[in-house]
This record gives sequence, C-alpha cells and structure tokens, in this order.
Amino acid sequence: MSVVSCSFRVAAGQKRSGMRIDQQVLIKNPRLSSSAINSNPYTLGRPPTDGPPKRKIDNESPAPAHQVFNTHDVVITALAFVADAEAPEQLLKMSTISRSFRSAALSDLIWKDLCDRKWQQKFGYKSRMNQAMLDAKEDDANDNIRIIHPTIRQYPAPVPKDSFWYRRYWKELKLSSTNTINLQELCSVSWSYCRWFKRPYRHNPTLLRSGLMQPASNSTRFCDDGIVRGAGGEDTQPFYLKEGGSIVHTCELEFYHCPARTLRVRRLRNWGWELNNQYVVLRSIDEGWHTGIWDDYIRTLCTELKRPGVVSGRYGDDDKIVARILPASMEGKLSW
Repeated sequence: MSVVSCSFRVAAGQKRSGMRIDQQVLIKNPRLSSSAINSNPYTLGRPPTDGPPKRKIDNESPAPAHQVFNTHDVVITALAFVADAEAPEQLLKMSTISRSFRSAALSDLIWKDLCDRKWQQKFGYKSRMNQAMLDAKEDDANDNIRIIHPTIRQYPAPVPKDSFWYRRYWKELKLSSTNTINLQELCSVSWSYCRWFKRPYRHNPTLLRSGLMQPASNSTRFCDDGIVRGAGGEDTQPFYLKEGGSIVHTCELEFYHCPARTLRVRRLRNWGWELNNQYVVLRSIDEGWHTGIWDDYIRTLCTELKRPGVVSGRYGDDDKIVARILPASMEGKLSW
C-alpha cells in the first residue's frame, strides 16, 4: 500500500488502535523516514496547521528589473542573438510585433553588426566598410532621424525611420547582383589577366591548352587617365565605359566595334567583377591577394572536341586543332 492510500484511509476515519499515523506509514513503506514524514505534513493527507511556509521579506532586496535594465537594450540584445546576416528575414518579421520591437529590430547596433558579418566574406570588405563608416558620419551630420537608445522615461520609443546601416545592408546586397561597374570601381582595383587559351602543347599540337593555369598578368590596371596598363605588355590601350557600365571598350576609337576589344561585365558570387570576351578574361584582385581567384574555373576544366565544319580563328593550323581545354561552365560558349 502506498502513502497516498494510507492517507486516504486515515481521512475516511479508518484508524488502527494503538498506533500512530506515522508508524502506519512506515510499516507500509519502510523506506520513508520519520524525519521526512514530519517535515512534509502533506504526505499524511492532513492540511498543514499554519499553511505553507511564508517567504521572508528582505528589506534590502534588489530594485525591480525595469529600474535596473533599459528595456530597449534588453530587446536589442535578445534580437542580436537571432539575427542572421545571411537570412535577415526572420529579424524583419519580429519587427512587426510591436513598436518597441520595430525600434530595436531596425537599430543601427544590430544592422551594423549584420553588415560587418556579411561583408567580411565578400570582395572589397575593407574599402566597403570604411566608405560606409564615412557615409554614416555624414548621415549623422545631416540630422536624419536616427535610432538611439532611449531612456526609461522615453520608453516606449517612437517608431523611427529605417536606420542607416539597415538601408546600407540592402543597398549593397542589391548592387551585388547587378552586372555593371562604375569608373571609380574599375580604377580602384588591380586585375588578373588571362587568355582563355594558349598555344597547343608541343607534344600534342591538336589540343589547345587553357590559359587559366598561368595568368598573363596580375597587375593590370585601368588608370584614371583612360589607359589600360599591365595587360600583357599592352600599355597604350585606351578604354571607355559603355551601356551604363555593363561594357568596357578597350579601343583607340570609342565608337569602333571590335569583339576582341569589347569586355562584358559580370558580377561574381563573392561580389567581385569579371570582364570577359571570346578571347580574354579578367578578374578583380582583392587587396592585392590574387591566390585562388581562378579556382572555380580550374577545378572544372574539361576537354571539348571540335565539331566538324567549325572554322577556328585561334592559334595553330585549323586542320590540326581538334580539341581544347576549358572550364565546364564555358563549354560551347566560346567561339573556335
């Protein structure tokens, strides 16, 4: 018989003569000690005489939480743990909970950290972050509505205008998907210069080797005076930006069309740039570090056979070249 059943019998008036109630309990369950029974009156099924123990009141207890913590700061700290630089949509959903959550979710403190984490893995992190810091100071100087940490008297904070770093995060994300470049961006970086193909192998004159294995130059520059320098010894070629920055034209005559001199702009996944045509390809170098920028092409090299009847305008005798080595992503896209 359990303690509960024994207590029920006592409550129903069924007592054993000559034995105390605690002794009856011990007989049914000898593992219980008398000290445990005496310390817990509810075990015997009878109500306590004086009620549950009262909590002692300490005159020197800590102040209430709302006087110790700034509620706005607490919300920001909580949201900072769930904020993800790669998927900030969850943070935006939380901003619709209340006015205080919107004020915290759009604060500069959170979005500046998101920008820093997002941009660290992308091309041009230092220059992008430095420029954003300068623009943030200018934004402050223009007395735009800012996200601040309100005091308790100011709480709940008014719904503010979107913070500078919130706007900057989405602006940079949008620019990263556009296949354009401006003059400042073009001239501010060095470029690694490759030809798609080099001359055939000596031991196999029918196979065009890939020019990506060894760049012709890692110091190509588009200079402010409008001249391309360091591109494999060609230091006198002028350049022009055309069609809104989607084409870089490298020719002495601005309106002269030549496929070999027309470079199309493509944005890479790491937010860098690539300029390419049917003959050459250039990629931007981040902070002087050019190692690994061709890895995605080199790792996927394959051999493409020449189709019958296709005329080659590249190196060597057209009758001898029957195949070429190129990246799998460019297979069938480059002319022979």
